[in-house]
Amino acid sequence: MSNWDELQKNLEKKRFCVRRFATAREAADALVATIGSASVGVGGSMTVEELDVEDRLRAGGSAVYWHWREKPEDRTQTVLNALTADYYLCSSNAVTKDGRFFNIDGSGNRVASMIMGTGTLIMLIGKNKLVSDGDDPIARIKREACPPNAKRLHLNIPCAITGKCMDCTAPDRFCNVTIIIEFPLSRRAMQVWMIDEPLGY
Repeated sequence: MSNWDELQKNLEKKRFCVRRFATAREAADALVATIGSASVGVGGSMTVEELDVEDRLRAGGSAVYWHWREKPEDRTQTVLNALTADYYLCSSNAVTKDGRFFNIDGSGNRVASMIMGTGTLIMLIGKNKLVSDGDDPIARIKREACPPNAKRLHLNIPCAITGKCMDCTAPDRFCNVTIIIEFPLSRRAMQVWMIDEPLGY
């Protein structure tokens, strides 16, 4: 049994609702069909970006709340709308074989929405997010996710320049809050969609 298959087995043992897709295209089609015209919030997610569902959702009548698409002065309200949308889409920075989801955030809006949002949470997990045996999930995030994200955002922090985490204290630092989800949340619907392709950082 592969580590990816074992992850699915362990998630289901923990009572997570798991769906599995062979390709990103299949997952994208399923998202559009599942959400329909319901409202949807999106966390900061390259995985959702790569699935390329935003225009399709809007065309189907969905209100899509994604702070990446807004002017700075409009982002606070968009984040609040995303928190209470019918669906919330995000990924995870790292997932361990035993079924724990690790996430690091800068402002905290994504991890707050993952925990306290009122709609159905759909976590979209590309195969590259699975941490190898013996690897530290936090180290994986700071090695594989944070530097490319910092570079993409043109942040003035060391990892954007060097490609390596320096555990900086810069004002633009965005490794500010870390959460671990170990079991399904007790007060909201939550689904884990495993996608058998690499997606996001």
